[in-house]
Amino acid sequence: MFQKILVPLDGSTAGRNALDQAMQLARDNESVITALCVIDVRVSHEARIYLPGENEISVSNEGVSPAKAAAIYQGWAEQVIAAAQAHGATAGVQVQTEIVSGIPYHEIISRSSRHDLLVIGPRQTSSAYPGPFLAGATLWYVAAHTHLPTLCVFAPPQKLDTILVAYDDSRAARDALQLAATLCQIWESTLIVITVQPEGRQAQHILRQARLRASPIVPRLVARDGDPKRAILNIVARYNCNLIVLGVHAHHSLLRYSLG
Repeated sequence: MFQKILVPLDGSTAGRNALDQAMQLARDNESVITALCVIDVRVSHEARIYLPGENEISVSNEGVSPAKAAAIYQGWAEQVIAAAQAHGATAGVQVQTEIVSGIPYHEIISRSSRHDLLVIGPRQTSSAYPGPFLAGATLWYVAAHTHLPTLCVFAPPQKLDTILVAYDDSRAARDALQLAATLCQIWESTLIVITVQPEGRQAQHILRQARLRASPIVPRLVARDGDPKRAILNIVARYNCNLIVLGVHAHHSLLRYSLG
C-alpha cells in the first residue's frame, strides 16, 4: 500500500484537488503526506513577479529587487504549505511539509525514492503563458523520468468506481496493472483491462496473463485493434471509467497525447 505520499503544491485549484485525493488515500492507508512547494528558480530571480493563484498565474508589471522577490516567493510558499497543514489537521491526516528552490520537475523526481506514490494536479496552461511552477511540461517530465507511481488529478476528488488499465504485458504495463489492482482493493472498484493488438490470439494470451497478475481482483477483459488512443478513450466512455492507469515508456506518444 501507499505509506508515503508526495503531493507537489503551487496554490492552484488543481493542487488542492490533488491534495484532497491524496487525503482520501491517506485515510484509508494511515499514510503520511509530504506537501512539497517549489519556488521556481527559472523566474525567482527576474525583476517581475510570477505569483500563482488558484486558477491563474499573475505577472507583475513593476520590477522589484532580488531581495524583495525572494521574500514574496517565500511568503507565497509558506501560505501554500500552511493551508495544506491546516487541511490535514481538519481531515485527521498527517501532513509533513517542505519548501525548496529549484526546477519543479527536478525536485519532484529527486524525491521519488523516498515515497510510494506521487499525486499531482497539473495547472492548466495556455499559449499566452505556458508556465512555470506546476504548469507547462512539469507533468510530462515527471511521468517520463520517474518510476514512482503517479496519480494525475484533473478534477475534484471523486469515488473511483471503475478503473481502466491499458496492458501489453511489458514491464511498465505490469507495474500499471499492479497499481490499478491495488487501487481497486482500496476503493472496491471495478477493474477493466484493455489490450490493443492486431492479432486475436496474441490479445487473448496477453489478457490471460493480465487476469493472473490482477489476482485477487477479477477484471473485465477487453481486446481491441486499431489506434490505441482511440480504443482506450472509447472504452473509457463506454464504461464511464473514473481513472486511466498507463504504464509509461519515456517519450511515448500515448503519454504525450494523454497529458498534452
